[in-house]
Amino acid sequence: MAIATPPVIGRRLVVTGASGLIGFPLCRELANHNEVFALARFRSERDAAELRSVGAVPIVYDAYSDDLSALPDKIDIVVHLAARTPVREARSLDDQRLSIDANSLGTGRLLSRYRDAGSFVFASTSSVYIPQDHPMVESDPLGVTEHHMNGYVLSKIIGESVVTMLSTEFGTPAVIVRIAQMYGPRGGAPTARIDRVKRGEPVPVFGTNPNEASIMFEDDYVEKLIASTGVASIPPVVLNFAGTQTTIQEYCTIAAELLGIEATFVTSPEATRPLPVDLTKMRSYLGRTRIPLKNAIARTIEASEAERGTGWGTLWLPGD
Repeated sequence: MAIATPPVIGRRLVVTGASGLIGFPLCRELANHNEVFALARFRSERDAAELRSVGAVPIVYDAYSDDLSALPDKIDIVVHLAARTPVREARSLDDQRLSIDANSLGTGRLLSRYRDAGSFVFASTSSVYIPQDHPMVESDPLGVTEHHMNGYVLSKIIGESVVTMLSTEFGTPAVIVRIAQMYGPRGGAPTARIDRVKRGEPVPVFGTNPNEASIMFEDDYVEKLIASTGVASIPPVVLNFAGTQTTIQEYCTIAAELLGIEATFVTSPEATRPLPVDLTKMRSYLGRTRIPLKNAIARTIEASEAERGTGWGTLWLPGD
């Protein structure tokens, strides 16, 4: 049975990465009943304006900077989603250094700044696991595979250690969520694949077997992230974070059936290797997700590609 978590109402929150795939709908929901400070780099004024329109307060935030003086005081909850993410070209030691600076040290700076918060949520990634022959559980070994030489995964592993150490040192309740594949009308990797199906293009897959995937739709990841703020602890609880256990072939075929066309697939050695995660622990803390897979895919199809959030409409997929 899921642990009952109180609703988040009347609180002061900081959400980093607020203009992103996960951050924007989270801010939109939280701003209905709370004071939300939306932190991001805001390279596009459109992103800041969009956040203002839903009642959040946009503030420029740079995870590389050690000057956090512009950030608000007396924050109850921090949801730290901002990260330097993998890029197609950068696979160098310099990229590794930059990723560690932003994603590991930057996380430490933010947690230190908000050591008095009642809850600190750190967004890690399910890619931290060394692949096993079973869905990953939170106690499985972590490591960096060849696909992640750009330093992103390494920086998230270090970031988890930083959060664990500082949470204990400062007495700050925290939760580490290892995020799998999120998607919805604004974008995400599953959405990018669904868009390929809509355009009649083949979807890259790894090998010849069904590519297992742990995915979560927008409504569910917003709800579960809010719920996660209520299970923060010292030391931090670590949770895999996903919703539906499926395969790339399955959800693309469902999309094709809804569109009245046929999905096609192409095998690529560069396609993302399947890395499903076990959700037993997450469900015990946060409960099950609510949106059925077919309904989520239908809503994703209905949203035009022009509606995708900034930076997500042309998402590059390994295997392209």
